[in-house]
Amino acid sequence: MTSRPLGTKDLLRPLQFVAGIGPDRADLLAKLQLRNVADVLFYFPRTYEDLTTTVKIADLVPGTEATIVGIVHSIERQVTRAGKVIVGILIEQDGELMRALWFNPTFGIRDLQKGTWVAVRGTPKRKTMRWEMVHPKVLRLDLPTAPPIETLGQHRGPGADVAAASSRGDENQNNDSIWLGTYRPVYGLTEGLNQREMRKIATNVVRRFADLLEEALTPDLIERHGLCGITQAVRGIHCPQQASDVTVAQARLVYQELFALQLGLAMRRYRMTAQAQAPVLIDSEKIRGRILRLFPFELTMDQLQAIDQVALDMGRNVPMNRMLQGDVGSGKTVVAVYSMLLCVAHGYQAALMAPTEILARQHFQTLRRQLKSSRVRMALLTGSTPAAERLKIEQDLASGNLDIVIGTQTLVRGQIPWQKLGLVIIDEGHKFGVKQRAQLKQGGCDPHYLVMTATPIPRSAAMTLFGDLDLSVIRQTPPGRQPVKSYLVEVEKRDSWWQFLRQQAASGRQAFIVVPRIEAQSDDEQTATATGVFAELTAGVLQGLRVELLHGQMSSADKQRIMTSFQRGLTQVLISTTVIEVGIDVPNANCLAICSPQRLGLSQLHQLRGRVGRGQHAGYVGLVLDEDCPQETRQRLQRFCQTTDGFELAELDLQLRGPGDLFGTRQHGLPPLLIADLTRDYDWLIKARSDAQSLVQIDPELADPQRKRLRQLVLAKYGRMLELGDVG
Repeated sequence: MTSRPLGTKDLLRPLQFVAGIGPDRADLLAKLQLRNVADVLFYFPRTYEDLTTTVKIADLVPGTEATIVGIVHSIERQVTRAGKVIVGILIEQDGELMRALWFNPTFGIRDLQKGTWVAVRGTPKRKTMRWEMVHPKVLRLDLPTAPPIETLGQHRGPGADVAAASSRGDENQNNDSIWLGTYRPVYGLTEGLNQREMRKIATNVVRRFADLLEEALTPDLIERHGLCGITQAVRGIHCPQQASDVTVAQARLVYQELFALQLGLAMRRYRMTAQAQAPVLIDSEKIRGRILRLFPFELTMDQLQAIDQVALDMGRNVPMNRMLQGDVGSGKTVVAVYSMLLCVAHGYQAALMAPTEILARQHFQTLRRQLKSSRVRMALLTGSTPAAERLKIEQDLASGNLDIVIGTQTLVRGQIPWQKLGLVIIDEGHKFGVKQRAQLKQGGCDPHYLVMTATPIPRSAAMTLFGDLDLSVIRQTPPGRQPVKSYLVEVEKRDSWWQFLRQQAASGRQAFIVVPRIEAQSDDEQTATATGVFAELTAGVLQGLRVELLHGQMSSADKQRIMTSFQRGLTQVLISTTVIEVGIDVPNANCLAICSPQRLGLSQLHQLRGRVGRGQHAGYVGLVLDEDCPQETRQRLQRFCQTTDGFELAELDLQLRGPGDLFGTRQHGLPPLLIADLTRDYDWLIKARSDAQSLVQIDPELADPQRKRLRQLVLAKYGRMLELGDVG
């Protein structure tokens, strides 16, 4: 009985029904979100083991990275007084010895045994009479005997000839020796699944099903950018013969991923502008003069330029979709206030949504002070607003007796009865998802839309996470901001730092102490916790001072009471989690300690640094290091201490941590990028964005039959979260 011919529907075949996988392995693969054939085809290796440059120990060159294959001759393990583990192994190859050394190695290295065959890749240096590699990559090889060294570079892996690999049978694919001399893929795994099994699964799936993939890119795009076809790309990424195969495949897959995302964003932007009507709120000299008189200071050129850009957008009948990006203390709130008052001047209502109740309340108090002599009617609406007060606010909104409402996410829960909503401002917009940001626009009209963030966002990330928005940037700092000096506080300097902080608080200033975790997650955890630091310092160096503890698990009432006490100067030292990172304004606070700073990114550290130096006193920031803080982390934190430019730190953070750690794609509603890297692939991002915007101008719905597969790709991945329509 002959098997039926394969078709594109087989790309959706459940993995348990694929030969060689079965139900048990399918359950393991499901933990990696791999449920059908297509999932495996687009489950890309996270890196590669380069075994193409395998050399003899005798031929090593100082400073030139190389791979050595040999047998573990002996192992030496040491534990220092500080508890650090040092592992050194001697690798033997044809009578030659090389030493590999690791400090605090992973368990895989700790578990190496004498007699194990390994491939070790690193940068060698000559130490006395022997070669040495420090922290090399190590790959355990299942070799019963050593292959001849001179033939290592001649071995052909399954990527060289997938059909040949299949014809050899499964037994060869279980032997690591076929990978020597190749560019070997390394996949993300789950417990119960090893690399050998994952490579075998991927190779078999590619061999059987890659030809079924349909081309989503049109011929003109492929030709314009010199890209390979989708089948060649999938084969090359999973089964490369050499590094160049990965390069060619990666270019195609990176472009396609970024192009699909930029198309989704461009289509969403088109629908939000070309198909929507917004109130025309024209700025005039009379309105501008009346608003600017409310500010008791001179605006910076960047603030005025941002106001011009916002006013120009609000004067059109299509909704403004703009992001206002400014470093800590640059004065974005001034632009927000101007925008809301421009809206109110035309008889429309404005909403300002903040990520926390503390920040929403602070915005409300600031605005109330600035507008105390005006007739603008305002209200604060948060999760803790009493039911009766909430009902009154909703009634006033419906009748037009309220002009401005400031609140938290409660503004997007339920149906707020706006009478004439003309403007929505979302502070720290990167903390809200794509769908959340759109929910305020689902009323009877289409308001103008402004996102503000004090988190400097790298250009590539802004074009990805906020690609449907125009961008205004405030770089200048208003005059009067005091300098802030930052220091690394080593273990031996902690006592003097805490004494300095105490002196500052006792002399009339105030201080923040930030600890990332509230409590320890296990009994043996050594990382500082907020409750632990509070107990230690209040019983020790801060004894006698007025100290409070603040964290996210407290009730809204308690959090507000503690913050109010600190803002009024009644509390001298506030020990807190990162709940205070955004927007909290206490001009008298000039000292900040951050415990376990290695747990935070540079951009988040910069946000926290913005809490001090806001008044007439210089600011001081101490990064209180843990005892086991790695040297690499110390270097990263030293970079933070050396610059106060948030945009520079954001770019560095993106390089070091990636966009997922910067913002978390899950909170944006956007799926993570599978293969594109926003730092490495910036040039491809620019090309994809330009191509997407040009295409949407001529075919906004991708209705051309030639683009059917491309439309399916965009809708399948981004349709729901970007509200582009149903996915069939």
